[in-house]
Amino acid sequence: MNTEKHPKQQIANKIKNSGNILVTVARNPSVDALAAAIALTLALDKLKKHATSVFSGDIPPAINFLEPEKMFENNADSLRDFVISLSKDKADRLRFKPDGDMVRIYITPYKTKLSSDDLSFSDGDFNIELVLAIGVDSRDDLDDAIASHGRILHSATTATIGLADQKDFLGAISW
Repeated sequence: MNTEKHPKQQIANKIKNSGNILVTVARNPSVDALAAAIALTLALDKLKKHATSVFSGDIPPAINFLEPEKMFENNADSLRDFVISLSKDKADRLRFKPDGDMVRIYITPYKTKLSSDDLSFSDGDFNIELVLAIGVDSRDDLDDAIASHGRILHSATTATIGLADQKDFLGAISW
């Protein structure tokens, strides 16, 4: 058997080659699925991946000892790029520099003076390369915080990890 074709190896390769990873669960997950999402996110953090867990439902008291409120975000807002727009005719150079707890963005104007009126701000695309969905069989099973943003699934590879031996209809990779 070619191990590259095995879903476990495919997921491992995707994790290795991805920087930004979303871990999510079904709309009505089991305690096991929630605990697995916490464990997987912690493991991805140890691998120096930018891992974010999203679950918008009620956390069952049975897993309170795992401190799920520290791990789960209840929406996908933090997974989006923040876009600052400026006319290219006004900017000659752009650079950034970490400064203590801040990151300063420097825009060097070109034959003009810049003001806050020259800038606009917006939400950009979701910055996710891999979605790991635990216990999700179909798009209808996705947590509401993820299902409400269908673009997430179009711009990233989706891999499902099932807790039972059943076919899913969501993931490009299904284990």
